[in-house]
Amino acid sequence: QESAAPLALGRSAASGLRIPGARGWSAMSVFSFLPLDERVRLRVVSQLWRRALDDDRNWRAVDFAVMGPAPGRVVPPLMKWALEAHGADMHDLSTRGCFVGDAVLQQVGARCHNLEVLIVDEPPPDRMDEPASIAALSAPANVTEVGLAALAGCHQLTRLDASRCSAPPAALRALASALPFLAYVKLGGPGFTDSHAAALVPAGRDMLALDLSGSPVSDIALRTVATHCPRLRMLNCEGSAGVTELGLSSLVYGCRELRILLVSGCVELGDKALEDIASACSQLHRLDAARLPRITNTGVERLADACEALESVSLLGCPGVTADGLAAIVSDCLQLRQLAVDGVGLHSVVDELAPQGLGLTALTVRRCGGLTDTSAAALASSCPSVTSLDLSDSPLVGFTHLAAGALVHRLRSLHSLTLAGCGVADQSLAFFPAARPRLATLDLSRNPGITDVGVELALRACAPTLTSLSLAGCNAGPSAAALISASGAPLTRLDLRMCPRINDAAVTAVLGGCGSTLESLLIGVDGPTVRAATSPAVVAEALPA
Repeated sequence: QESAAPLALGRSAASGLRIPGARGWSAMSVFSFLPLDERVRLRVVSQLWRRALDDDRNWRAVDFAVMGPAPGRVVPPLMKWALEAHGADMHDLSTRGCFVGDAVLQQVGARCHNLEVLIVDEPPPDRMDEPASIAALSAPANVTEVGLAALAGCHQLTRLDASRCSAPPAALRALASALPFLAYVKLGGPGFTDSHAAALVPAGRDMLALDLSGSPVSDIALRTVATHCPRLRMLNCEGSAGVTELGLSSLVYGCRELRILLVSGCVELGDKALEDIASACSQLHRLDAARLPRITNTGVERLADACEALESVSLLGCPGVTADGLAAIVSDCLQLRQLAVDGVGLHSVVDELAPQGLGLTALTVRRCGGLTDTSAAALASSCPSVTSLDLSDSPLVGFTHLAAGALVHRLRSLHSLTLAGCGVADQSLAFFPAARPRLATLDLSRNPGITDVGVELALRACAPTLTSLSLAGCNAGPSAAALISASGAPLTRLDLRMCPRINDAAVTAVLGGCGSTLESLLIGVDGPTVRAATSPAVVAEALPA
């Protein structure tokens, strides 16, 4: 097949080494998906292939995470060659999963002057109106101010993610001053303090988004942001216990253009914070207020009345919010597309969603209780457009296999289903094959009633589309592993933690059948032997001898 490839490409090249027109470019664009080592090897096939592989359009978007011999395992010489030879052509560069330090960033800064997108780790959610050119750098701990300073040569960067970088405030100030288009910054993490914020934010000019999640910042940082970033569209300060209602009040009144606000885990916030948000940021689109034990229905009702443009709301872990608060959100926020609540009876959720639930695309109702055949049918009728449904830890009460089949059958757009800890058993999946769901994600974890039989039923129903399967805490064994291996499912993630019957042979069987697609395999009884492995090879190396 390899020997025939040059001939096939040559036929599309009507004028020798030139491949004119859109059809010719379609033939050449195949090279942009090849692993980096394959690109280097194929350059010696012919002069035509060398010119096609070196075409600048094949290097505009480069993802080292999927271009190595195994995902995330590009060797340094290949990375160095790619940056030296084609760095000037790169506009979108990802090195997720690779070992990146100061030396690599110095090469990027010296070679990639046109770079707009730089990603070393998963970028934060991009639910905001943002510029076309985005740069994200999530630096591992071996990146210091030396590597960051080198990025000053990438003048087009607009998005910076350096959440795990050990750099002093002065280095951040110098870098922000050198990047005139910097609009998105993620600098959260335990090493980011109020001093870092005071150094970075004033130099960031017209910053549109700021992610400080997981950092020990306080009200001081929020007041700095409010003073210097009046056009801020997104703020993430999740898990910042030092943030209080005083600091949040300064922020929302100073940044009235906020569209996304993520404050989950800021436990000092209560109803006063929601009232300030309602008064100052009426155009808010997304609010994550999970794990705020002090908020109640009063604050939620005030928020819903003023912020009618809300599209996504999370109130998970808020015991003070009941069905009345849920009713206010659902009835007033007619643009709502994503909703997450817990501790509210499913019948209450269904009753409130029945008139207005048609537009919901993602629904999370955890620890809800009252999951019966009747409530499941009503849920399917109220939210037919749902693509993601999470009913974790909602105990089954009269929920039969008929209801499970009917639920997935009627929700034809459903791509992700989570039934973790719901008491689901094999018989609950009996009608899955007949329903033929097109699920990409299925989470059956913490359901010991799921055995090899249930795994077979799930695979018979979803194998063609399934990319993520969680069986953690289920009673799956070697037979289930063999079924997964032979299913042909394009799995990229498989969770087999706390499955005591899974042994080395079972893992080997999974790797043998799913090795070409699998990116993450989690195993172990007392804890994962492998955490989010970047490739099957990593899993195989981690297994005991």
